[in-house]
Amino acid sequence: MQQAEPARLHVTAHEQRARDRDRLAILRQELDAELAAVQENIAHSRGLAHEPLQRSREQLRRHQQNIRDLHAEISRAVKATK
Repeated sequence: MQQAEPARLHVTAHEQRARDRDRLAILRQELDAELAAVQENIAHSRGLAHEPLQRSREQLRRHQQNIRDLHAEISRAVKATK
């Protein structure tokens, strides 16, 4: 019994540009959310005791890493749309 070949997926240039724009918009929304989370973390950490402050700093470092990663991904996405 012969297996049928899988249908070839074809994405037009127009569809790909739309997908790239959607991806970029999503990445920018995620970046905005991370930036807001950093601001919230900073505001919340004021006046915390040592242990909660340490946890807050760890969260802040994670948010900062996420922001760096999102900036890198946005940069790649922008290059892909050109």
